[in-house]
Amino acid sequence: MEESNTLQGKKRLYTLLFLVLINIAVFGQTITFDFVSYDDQTYLIFNPEIEKGLNWETFKWGLTSSYFVSWHPVTWWTFLLDSSIYGLDASGFHASNVIYHILATILLFYALLRMTSRYWESLIVAVLFAIHPQHVQSVAWVSERKDVLSAIFMSLTLIAYYRYTLEHKWRWYGMTALMFLLGLMSKSMLVTLPCAMFLLDYWPLNRLSDKKAVIRATLEKIPLLALSMATSVLTFVLQNDGGATTSVELFGFFGRFINVLNSYTVYLYRTVWPVNLSFFYSLDVHNIPVMKGVFSGIVLLAITIVTWIYRKKAPQLIVGWLWYLGILVPVIGFVQVGQQANADRYTYIPLIGIFFAVVYTIHPWLFAKEQRKRITKMAYVIITFTLMLMSFKETSFWKDSALLAGRAYDINKGNFVACHMLGNIHLEYKSYEHAERFYKRCLEKQPKAYLVRLSLAESLNGQGKTEEAHEQLQLCYKTNSEDGNVRFQLGNMAVRMGQMEEARYWYEQAIQSSEPKAEFFDKYATFMASKGEFENAIKAYDMAIDLDAEYLPAYHNKASALFQYDKINEAMDLVTVILGIDPEYEPTLTLKDAIEAEIAP
Repeated sequence: MEESNTLQGKKRLYTLLFLVLINIAVFGQTITFDFVSYDDQTYLIFNPEIEKGLNWETFKWGLTSSYFVSWHPVTWWTFLLDSSIYGLDASGFHASNVIYHILATILLFYALLRMTSRYWESLIVAVLFAIHPQHVQSVAWVSERKDVLSAIFMSLTLIAYYRYTLEHKWRWYGMTALMFLLGLMSKSMLVTLPCAMFLLDYWPLNRLSDKKAVIRATLEKIPLLALSMATSVLTFVLQNDGGATTSVELFGFFGRFINVLNSYTVYLYRTVWPVNLSFFYSLDVHNIPVMKGVFSGIVLLAITIVTWIYRKKAPQLIVGWLWYLGILVPVIGFVQVGQQANADRYTYIPLIGIFFAVVYTIHPWLFAKEQRKRITKMAYVIITFTLMLMSFKETSFWKDSALLAGRAYDINKGNFVACHMLGNIHLEYKSYEHAERFYKRCLEKQPKAYLVRLSLAESLNGQGKTEEAHEQLQLCYKTNSEDGNVRFQLGNMAVRMGQMEEARYWYEQAIQSSEPKAEFFDKYATFMASKGEFENAIKAYDMAIDLDAEYLPAYHNKASALFQYDKINEAMDLVTVILGIDPEYEPTLTLKDAIEAEIAP
């Protein structure tokens, strides 16, 4: 008995080590990766709360925040903890994502093993979950950590629920509800998990033996469904108020339904043939592939019928299939969020059902005869290494924004988001001609894309195409006259064209907009100083500093204005303040040298 326990202990240890190593082999490279401009910047880099790290105030912020039209406190708390440990070093955030994914893999294996008592099937499902290329996005993209965290709490929910089914003790039911709540607080996509748990009651838990058992199992889910309902309502309200949902008028119910059918089958296709994956798949609302949707519907219906026919002989088929269909419901497109047709990250938990159905069905048959067993083991090794290589390559594209967007653009030249990202990257590096080309391609797809047109104007101006740039800005103003950004850019354009009165008008319009920026006041103040209006300039600089106490250009430009108007002592005092914030701020160091030269005897 002691020897048997020792062997079992070694087996568990080797299993855990194997799961850890395959994850590190695929995703360990991410610790050298940067953040990407697709959501990471808004989500993390430019989020002032994240920079503060985890403390009581930011803990409360995470609990109550609807930032980025989402409510997921647990995810925010992990980001805040990372910030406390690593600062805003991307490598630390990536390392945490990998650790959480490893934990999710191990917990999934353990949950399946406890519920089914089938070691090899549970291990194979966990391996597929860990290294399938469709799951790369959820791990390599820092902002999508919510997928990984929700999977952790999903498995913990199932483990606690299994203990409850064995012991029928309320402490285990309470633990089930708590883990489920934490999962919802990581990502609201888990709202259909109580329904999936009912499927597990059917098999492998075999708890639905009679009508009384069915009623009991149903009643047990009601508190969990109440949590799901509350989370669903909250998420929909936040996304709808935040403008994340797409109106029915733009993309009608029929179009949504066709896209839903297509998405279900597209995910299945990519599961079997995971090539040419992209971080974004554009949704063309004007070109709905109706016949493809009809074909997809036929495929889905056929699979459903087959799994129903074999529900008694092979119950894992219908359980896995309905798991896949059901877990995807919140993100499949009935409520359209964003502009994507579908997204690989949405399959992170749903594909467990497909893996579950296939592996638990074919593995016993493959291992039934010794000859098949030897061939199957070789096939398993080949499949594992192939998936690892494919996922490793897929992960490599997440190294930075340029690689990510370039890969997506190579796959689909009409990818609007990839074009926009590439345009922004070229603009950042002052490669104006290339930026112009990508922005114009974007506008071919979406002529009303205001931010793209605004950036196009900047790229044209960088090439000295002043008239074309001004024309683009005027088009922006026609569609978004209330936006301070376009007013501000029109002011800058007027200065370049020598139209000073018009520049004054647009700068004043910019600072009077509903969401003025420190940059607006700073530029207006510099304009006032150039016109000799010293007092108005100082007031505007002060307004810029009040808006953003860390906006150093406003401090510096105010100090320069004070120096210019012989306010030497005040200028030097402000220089001291600036260098106290950033001792290496080069423009102010140069100004300091100039002031010291002026006052030197």
